[in-house]
Amino acid sequence: MPFSSLTALPIVYPFESRAGGLIKAYLIAYSDTVPDATGQIATVTAGLVTAVALGSDKLFQGVGFTRGSSDATETFTSDFAKGTGFYKSTFKMFLTGLTTANQQYIAQLQMRPVAVIIQTLEGNFYLLGGDGRFQLLSYASTTGTAEADGPGYTLSFEGSGVTPMLMVDPSIIATVTAG
Repeated sequence: MPFSSLTALPIVYPFESRAGGLIKAYLIAYSDTVPDATGQIATVTAGLVTAVALGSDKLFQGVGFTRGSSDATETFTSDFAKGTGFYKSTFKMFLTGLTTANQQYIAQLQMRPVAVIIQTLEGNFYLLGGDGRFQLLSYASTTGTAEADGPGYTLSFEGSGVTPMLMVDPSIIATVTAG
């Protein structure tokens, strides 16, 4: 039987009940974590993050962003000739307001790896950058064009590695986050 080594994955209906988008993000400097010998900060059980190794008195910090303006994506690329493959993860968020506080926050993120926990509209949590290879790639500011446009900053994070973004057990969120 072809593909006998693959498991079945049923289609979930209705698609209309599935909402895309993010409602919350929590960030931490990778230097505030305690990676294992392979550089990973997460304990994964059956594909689910069940613990995150953080430094003493360190927590992921909540970041407020404009709803409907942020997303995360992941792409897997393989090279059959070399027998290699990697995941590329991206995360974008819009910080409302051209403020000094936002500028100072962005300055903290520049040139340093971060780990991010995102929460989707469906209520799921995912970890990005759990291997120290995720950082602020760029940011752009805007004053907005029309009255309905908001001024602020679009931050783009990116990283690549051998692990995908991992689903996080929601029961640990309160113990690893602040704000």
